[in-house]
Amino acid sequence: SYEEPMINLQPESASREILWNLPSPLNSLVMYSLFAISMIVMLWGIWRRMELWSAGPDSPGRTNKPLKRLLLFFQYVVFQRGTNREKQPRLFHSLILWGFVVLLFTTTMVAIHHDLGIPIYVGRYYLAVTILSDVFGLGLLIGVGLAYHRRYVAKPDFLHSTRADSFMLLLLGALVIQGFCLEGLRIVVTDDPWRHYSMVGNLFAAFFWGLSTVALRWLHFGLWWLHAISVFGFFALLPYTKFFHVLASSANLYLREINRPKGALSFPGDIEKLIEASAESGSDEFNIGVGSVKDLSWKTRLDLDSCTSCGRCQDVCPAYNSGKVLSPKWMILDTRNHLLALHQKQLLSKGPTIHSQGPTAALDRLDRSLLKSFLLDPLT
Repeated sequence: SYEEPMINLQPESASREILWNLPSPLNSLVMYSLFAISMIVMLWGIWRRMELWSAGPDSPGRTNKPLKRLLLFFQYVVFQRGTNREKQPRLFHSLILWGFVVLLFTTTMVAIHHDLGIPIYVGRYYLAVTILSDVFGLGLLIGVGLAYHRRYVAKPDFLHSTRADSFMLLLLGALVIQGFCLEGLRIVVTDDPWRHYSMVGNLFAAFFWGLSTVALRWLHFGLWWLHAISVFGFFALLPYTKFFHVLASSANLYLREINRPKGALSFPGDIEKLIEASAESGSDEFNIGVGSVKDLSWKTRLDLDSCTSCGRCQDVCPAYNSGKVLSPKWMILDTRNHLLALHQKQLLSKGPTIHSQGPTAALDRLDRSLLKSFLLDPLT
């Protein structure tokens, strides 16, 4: 009588073949070439922003007490202490953040296992990572949906949305859906004995059971490359979109002012001595504070770049809430956009143009041109 071969289903033997449907070395060569290009584009964008920050005057006392800074960094960046003050942003922001972190961690484990030849993506560890990636991937997808609802359905007054916001949210959601579809296709074709640990991927697999093996393989191959290009595109665009605040705000929180109480103003200098010094030099002018954007310190420039456009400052502004045209959010955003534009043209001698009633057509065009200017005009 015929007996089916026994399959070892001990957790210690759990694993899966990496790149099972892309065996050709050419696929790996093209993939890593595209990855390298995306990293160059991303690092170039980060370098340009750091160049802009470092052009400002010094802001001393930003690196002392490293242990205290590290503790604050974990409180505000890792555990989202600032964002978690509001219930709705806390939910979707945490889902997106931790979903992205876990999926990035999973991809790193796959790379270590496959590219470095260190067999860590096996056994119970493999099963645990598989469960986490599915659960947190689903959480990320839910978070994207909640963020989209808040921006384009609820639409609170203090929050404005651009086409770039919509594009990046949709791209992030598409990356997760692509990943689950690829997982489902692999489960169907390989008849993965560990598919029940891929809870969400196994649900997606139900959509593909009726297709032939050949069709499934071609669909997986095409979708895999679409997913790879989407991931590389996401990282390449990171410094040119609002998602850059993940890096900028993290650095900003570590370098925050911890040497004086909150709200305390910095000492502008001895005015009498400044007057005497200007008189001795035969000049009737002397500078105190900020006269134009060229006077903004590197830390203030980083502050501007770290703004997430959340609108909290506008929501609690007495002037704005009383019907005045002043909007602190748009003062920050327009100053930042002006600073970026002048950095591209090396015109940092001019002062900022402040628009207090929201975005203008000129600023919208500027936002759309930032990526083009940074990539195509590297000498500016």
